Amino acid sequence: MTAHYQGDALRNHEIDVRQLGPALVGLSLSFERAQALVDPGYRIKLNAKATSEGSVVIDLILRITNDVVPFLSSDEASAAANAIEIGAFVFGGIRLTSNAILHHGKPKKVEDTKGDDSKIDVKYPDGTIERTYPESLEMIGDPGFVKGVKDATAPALCDGIDRIEFHLSDVSETVTQEDAEAIDSYDVSDSDTTVSEMEMVVQALQPSFQEDGKWRITDGIKKQYVSIDDAAFKKRVLDSIESLRANDTYKVIMKVEKKFDSKNQLSTRYIAIEKVIDHKHMEEQGALF
Repeated sequence: MTAHYQGDALRNHEIDVRQLGPALVGLSLSFERAQALVDPGYRIKLNAKATSEGSVVIDLILRITNDVVPFLSSDEASAAANAIEIGAFVFGGIRLTSNAILHHGKPKKVEDTKGDDSKIDVKYPDGTIERTYPESLEMIGDPGFVKGVKDATAPALCDGIDRIEFHLSDVSETVTQEDAEAIDSYDVSDSDTTVSEMEMVVQALQPSFQEDGKWRITDGIKKQYVSIDDAAFKKRVLDSIESLRANDTYKVIMKVEKKFDSKNQLSTRYIAIEKVIDHKHMEEQGALF
């Protein structure tokens, strides 16, 4: 298995151990919790393997053991297959954790019509349907698994680390900055969520030039990806009436999601820019709107 960390901050093939250490421990925890949920009679262990040259591609070894046989050396092929299966469940859980935020709520199992016994269909509150493993759906309700996933993907919350790629045999999962932010916002508890609109000023750190692309914005404190739902503004951009530049500021009507987390603390997530009221380029900024 490999964990590949990518981004401008890693051009020298180096990563801060204060980021990498907790991430690898979190990845190990996610596999351990997955194994405990699927088959508690066995234990899975994640070891790091040293490579011959410096790299941000981390080689990892998965070993499955039980309480009777120290290592399944008599059936290594079976153990390896089991490890890959657990990896597929973990990667599915990572994706569900992210999508639960991106699609505005936890998915629920819907009637399966595809005849594949290994997977199920789940549906998100926005109507999106995804095919996944039932084990992965169970995992996103486990606090230990979710904590492991959050720690494992936390490096992608840092500027300069754009994505993480996890590979295990022929299964893989990619976590982008947007995915990592969504995972960080995920809460195991089913707390009530409210959605409202508010007027605010934001700075566009990475405006997207694609018609349906999301913007990475900041309110001066936190950074996050949001969609642009103002059709009139998007038309002005496509017609070259508006020009998009990094770090421009916008007065907007923002759709905001609020909920209380498991610690009873209020969390806020920006969902979409409903309307652009005003737009100022960097060189025009001197006074507040």
